[in-house]
Amino acid sequence: MASTMTRTELLSIIRFVHKTRARAVDCLGVQCPDPIWNMVLFLLQQHLNNRLVTTSSLVAASGVPYATALRRINALVVSGLIVRRPRTRTGRSFSLHPSRELMARAEQFARHVKSDTGRALGAPSHQRKADGFYFGASYMAARIIPPPSTLWPRLAARQKVRAIGYQDQTFLIMKELEADLRGKIGSGFGLRIEHLDRLRALTLANAERAQSAFDIVAVDLPWIGEYGRAGVLRPLDDLITASHINPADFHFGVWQAGQYHGHQLGIPIQPVVELLFYRMDLFAKARLPPPDSTEAVIAAARALHRPRSGLSGIAWNGARGTPVGQAFIQMLGAFGHPPLDLRPVDGGFDPTHPAGRWLRPTIDTPQGLMTAEYLEALLEFSSPGVLAMEWPDGIREFSAGRCAMVYAWSDRAAVVEFDARSPARGNVGYLPHPRGPQGANISPIGGAVFGIPANLAPERVERAFRVIEWLTSP
Repeated sequence: MASTMTRTELLSIIRFVHKTRARAVDCLGVQCPDPIWNMVLFLLQQHLNNRLVTTSSLVAASGVPYATALRRINALVVSGLIVRRPRTRTGRSFSLHPSRELMARAEQFARHVKSDTGRALGAPSHQRKADGFYFGASYMAARIIPPPSTLWPRLAARQKVRAIGYQDQTFLIMKELEADLRGKIGSGFGLRIEHLDRLRALTLANAERAQSAFDIVAVDLPWIGEYGRAGVLRPLDDLITASHINPADFHFGVWQAGQYHGHQLGIPIQPVVELLFYRMDLFAKARLPPPDSTEAVIAAARALHRPRSGLSGIAWNGARGTPVGQAFIQMLGAFGHPPLDLRPVDGGFDPTHPAGRWLRPTIDTPQGLMTAEYLEALLEFSSPGVLAMEWPDGIREFSAGRCAMVYAWSDRAAVVEFDARSPARGNVGYLPHPRGPQGANISPIGGAVFGIPANLAPERVERAFRVIEWLTSP
């Protein structure tokens, strides 16, 4: 059986079909509203974007009078294609959702559209099947395009584009390659690197200036809400529309994480997920299975912890401030809850429009207590100095063979796999966060987007965006 379509691809196909039908109506001059079609496509798009649908919003999407639309909605509910869920305790207000049956039918329809489109575009027969090519994205680009071309026109020395990032793999490598980047982008490009917390302070202080001192700023994903509310970043929607940037080229969750109230504030430059790295050779020698639960992590850390031999059970980010705060929040997810009481949706939670009760912190909860107790239990088997460890420290311990497991971002794998001297090289297994009681095995999304300060001089905006477009292209 073919694998399930990604949310991004399914959404791309639905948008394509919706836009094609609208284009046909405009060009052919045939005005004949189809309320079922309009409402089903609207419901599917809103569901895939994690947006709430009410009866009134679905009626508005139908294109027919209220009473007619209401009859059609009731018929879809009776047929089992639409599900009503109470929004309040009184049960007088409902939200509307596609049923599992409707989602299955939508995916089947999308697969046919995908196959037919592939045939029309001349794709080979083996690529017309469900998994032969990716609809709406440039994932195939690596097979068909040459190495990165030069930005044209290149930036002259007087056309400065000043970017600022933080001390992480992606930006450190960009800094190492700054001379090569200038060769492609132009001599006016420059990159400055700061500590993560220092970058946030600089960016917020920069927002108070009459004009920005930076053209491009790297924004850690957890800052998007704060920056959006304070107006620190310029919305990029108009620039994206006029560019070659294709949102479908990016993981849905990562692209969405750069949004604030529906506006795109940044383009992903460094999408990562946090994983549990473990030494497969050490686990095999001790006859331990890969740990898929927090209890199993503690048991494995205890079994492999041999400090007299220079081996600790596990390493993680325990330094005071952002490192341990981030570690706690991400592990809280493995215990079944995000750090805010977000609205539950199919397959997770809705982070797009938190307000009111959905903004209530969930730190002081049973799940929060279990997370704290888990971290406390790990202390006994953790690397020396774990309470001073930041992001590069744990992976260094792991790569040097001084710990059996480490919680680390996925881009840190290169530190191990490219180090010929590392005893861990070629012996690393990668797991999503092991689940806690009543939790799930998850891989928290993190990383950064490139944004443009809202107070950047207008004549510099287009130039800055051209550089972002080049840096984030396939």
